[in-house]
Amino acid sequence: MRKPIPMRTFNRLVDILKIIEQAPDKQSFSSGDLALELGVSDILIRKDLNSIGLSGRPKIGFDRTDLVSGLEGVLGYTRQNDAILVGCGRLGRSLLDFSLLDSLGISLVAGFDLTPSKIGRLEILPLTKMPSLIKRLRIRLALLCVPEDSAQATADQLVAAGIQVIWNFTATTLHVPEHVHVHQEDLRLSAAHVLQHLHREEQ
Repeated sequence: MRKPIPMRTFNRLVDILKIIEQAPDKQSFSSGDLALELGVSDILIRKDLNSIGLSGRPKIGFDRTDLVSGLEGVLGYTRQNDAILVGCGRLGRSLLDFSLLDSLGISLVAGFDLTPSKIGRLEILPLTKMPSLIKRLRIRLALLCVPEDSAQATADQLVAAGIQVIWNFTATTLHVPEHVHVHQEDLRLSAAHVLQHLHREEQ
């Protein structure tokens, strides 16, 4: 079993894949070029890529096909990960870009909301059916987009039904058991970082 990838390394691997995707006509990439784009040393880039089994060739660099295949595999994009969307209001609907989610290895199998409906090809089911579907399809990932005042209660239902990872798009800090992972998309935190840099430039 591969050792867990440190978060800083993981983030750089994501950024490297972005750089490759933004240069569709380029067939090889040197560690120096990648390092320059990311503002780090080429030694660090080689170390990151070597840690996932990728090695470059002298004077040529890393082959594009090998990089994309290796990076997408390590990042989980090549595996289909069934997921549900909980909360299909304005925020939830904004996430229904199936082409993007599919390219990231996330396949939405159903949505849940107070009012059943259908958005594109996605069935929006009543929340009462959520626990049984999670158990029947063995869903492990949920995208949470409900109002803040119901976020914790909904998370409790997800955990009780067997969800192991919650991608939390609400501003609520969720309290879950240790075996459940919550990834927080925090717009307030991101805005604070952006504004901090903006005001720093003004000083």
